[in-house]
Amino acid sequence: MFPGARWFARGDITFAVILGLFAMQAALRFASPLSGDVAWYLYAAGRLLDGAALYTDVIEVSSPLGLWLAMPVVALARAIPANPIPVLKSVLLLLSLASIFLSARLLSLAGEIPREIRNLILIAVAALMLFLPGADFGQREHVAIMLVTPWLLLQWQRLAGREVSPGLAILVGALAAPGFLVKPHFIFAFVAVVLVVVTVRREWRNVLRPEALVVLFFLGAYFAIGQFWLPGRVEMSTIGTLAYIPFYGETLRDLAGRLALPGLLVLAAVISAGRGEEHIHPLQTILVVAGVAFLFAAFVQVGLAYQFLPALYCLSVAACVGVAALVSEPSPGLRRMAAIAFFGLALVLVVGESLARQIPADRGTRFALAIAREAPDADTVFIASNSVDDAFPLVVEKDLVWAARFPRQWFLRFAATNLVADGAPDHHMVRFFLDSTVGDLVALAPDIIFIERPETAAPADVFNHLHFWKRDYRFEDLWSGYDERAPIEGFSVYVRK
Repeated sequence: MFPGARWFARGDITFAVILGLFAMQAALRFASPLSGDVAWYLYAAGRLLDGAALYTDVIEVSSPLGLWLAMPVVALARAIPANPIPVLKSVLLLLSLASIFLSARLLSLAGEIPREIRNLILIAVAALMLFLPGADFGQREHVAIMLVTPWLLLQWQRLAGREVSPGLAILVGALAAPGFLVKPHFIFAFVAVVLVVVTVRREWRNVLRPEALVVLFFLGAYFAIGQFWLPGRVEMSTIGTLAYIPFYGETLRDLAGRLALPGLLVLAAVISAGRGEEHIHPLQTILVVAGVAFLFAAFVQVGLAYQFLPALYCLSVAACVGVAALVSEPSPGLRRMAAIAFFGLALVLVVGESLARQIPADRGTRFALAIAREAPDADTVFIASNSVDDAFPLVVEKDLVWAARFPRQWFLRFAATNLVADGAPDHHMVRFFLDSTVGDLVALAPDIIFIERPETAAPADVFNHLHFWKRDYRFEDLWSGYDERAPIEGFSVYVRK
């Protein structure tokens, strides 16, 4: 054991370290803006609470669970009353504490492992859970990490042959179910881990454990609701496949770059397999299997950076477990020291990348300043942009009305490539996009409109919004009611007369 490690056998030391990490993260979150995706979910959840219909009045290509989970947060904010952004941050921070507490409870069941090793693993779990999401705080991937971590630790107990009380198993399963279902792709991790436990233990009853049955029950109910009560979900999924993925999908080069760090962590886990403290090797196995499954889930999505978050988290915790296993030997040899150094390099890269992206970019200030200058009494706003960060969290912070059912105009590239020579929409979805956007502008008549200027956009994102909207006969009459004002960075500004 390395010098000083036995200090962590004391519960008060571990508690103080985790409390310090939590306080640092809380201070950072409340001083930082929320990411645009998460802020949009808060706004959309409020619309649903007001009676809007999902996939009709609120267009979202993703599965509905993320919005449903945001609805209680918005309802709580209205009841207090308070702005939903700090309420959401508070709820997520408390959820992380609950996850860490349950993780500590499950780690304590492994009495044969030295307490200092268990406490070091718990500190690693807490540090990565709190700081690895960084600017993606509140994304569904972050929520999944918090909800699924205790379930992964419970599967470690199953793999090691330890018994867990049914009540604790049901609680852990009930938390994990929305974590696995908040994105359908995450079910790969659930299936992979269960199969590993069943295969190693050679006991099919592990499929019928309480924590697995709870997840399967939620999966069946969720699928039934999506199929029978949300008919528009299928069409929105089609739009996502045809329009969203081609727009935001990463290149093979980008994906290869994002694979480098998870690959390094997997290699580190392979190098350390079977060495050091033997009782925690099953935990490393569970985490690596889950991490690889989450990695596959990221690839079958768009491949954006934050979608790799669950994989990075599981593999990073696995790396920390590997270090704990290796340093537990009284006098580790040269080979073990080399493995520890390799682990250390991988973890340093993870921590460095995480610390470099703790604060989301504030893209809403320029719009807020323009609103204050050009239309200080504005209640309704529309920003024609491909980035959700331009409009949100500004709309939520200022309690504005968003004059569209779409959070952003990512579909316009799809529209631009599906227009026939005479300028008429060639695809029924293009007609839907045009009718919906112009219809929303006519119905809500936003007080101020920002339109991304084609000459300032990236070459791949160039799109003339006004030219596209003029294909709708209603737009000319609408647009006669607006005056152009001084532009801001990258955007033209129009104010309703």
